[in-house]
This record gives sequence, C-alpha cells and structure tokens, in this order.
Amino acid sequence: MKIGFPRCALLAVTGLVLSLGAARADMLRPPGSPDEVISGVPVIESSNLLAIDGKKISLWGVSTLAPDQQCWQNGTAWDCGEQATLVLRHFVEDHMLECHVKNKTGEEPMSAQCFRQFHDEKEDVASLLVRKGWALSAPAGTLTPPYLEDEKKAHSEKSGIWGSHFQTAEDWREGIQRYVDEDNKNPPAKEK
Repeated sequence: MKIGFPRCALLAVTGLVLSLGAARADMLRPPGSPDEVISGVPVIESSNLLAIDGKKISLWGVSTLAPDQQCWQNGTAWDCGEQATLVLRHFVEDHMLECHVKNKTGEEPMSAQCFRQFHDEKEDVASLLVRKGWALSAPAGTLTPPYLEDEKKAHSEKSGIWGSHFQTAEDWREGIQRYVDEDNKNPPAKEK
C-alpha cells in the first residue's frame, strides 16, 4: 500500500515530537541519576580521579592509593601511589571511557563505574586496577565489596602493591602506622 503525502507528513511530525519528548526527558533527568552515562577520552589526575569533558569522576567500588603514597619492599620505600596512577594512565590513555554514574552528591567528583572501550570489548577499569594489585575493593554500600574476588586474586599472586607492605590511603594521609599486609610484624617507619 502506498502512503500518501499527508500521511507521511503526519508520521514524520509524530516521530519528531516523540524524539523531542525523549530529549526533553533527558534534560529533566537530575544530574548524577543512576542512569547517567559520561563518555569520552579521560585526563588522569590520580589513581582514582579522572576528568571527562571537565567533569571529575572517581572510580566507584575501589579504594586507591594516595598520589604521594609510599609502599615498602625489602625495607626500601617506593612510590606506589605514583605507580598506580601510571598504571591507570597507561590503561585508559587515548581510549574512550564510558562511565556510569553511581553516586553524585552535588559536588565533584562524582562516583562512577567506568569501562574502557577497546574495539568491540568493554573492560571495567576499577576491576583491572584491583586485579592487577593497584587498588583495593571497597565497600560500595553493599554487603560484599564489588571487586572482592579480583582483590583475592591479586593478593594471592602478590600483584602490584600486594608484593609490598602498604597502608590504606586513609591511614597514609592520617599518619596511622597500620599496614594492610598483616604478615609484616615490624613495618618500617613511615618516611614522608
């Protein structure tokens, strides 16, 4: 059956109105709502902070090292916080990220689960950091930390910081001499 001009025009106008309605719904959605997605090539600021189009994003579900944090291996301090930042930068450099906002309090940075798009595959950035031993799985408002299995694997393989003695970023910033690696009975004094 052939559709005449008036009916085609009506279908076109209806399609336009529906698409404008969908666009209007997106505009009315509050920022940081759970279905907000931010995509782009990131600029890495630290091991847990990146920016896409000027929007600051922290990686959801992980506890990362402080940028100036040190770890100890065989009694020698090394800049593990800086290394964790380099690992993140290397993994996402020049790649598109798709970040699904999980939590936004109105102030930046917002918390998001980010995926690196590489060809036809997506890989969870936080999962990679935890699996390679450059971040810890952190409780994200759930009973089970989201990347706990990745952390167990990194710990058992002594990947990244798990081959050293280290503190959580919170303890590092507060100067608390408590180490995550419980096998270490006599940790070295913190050097700052």
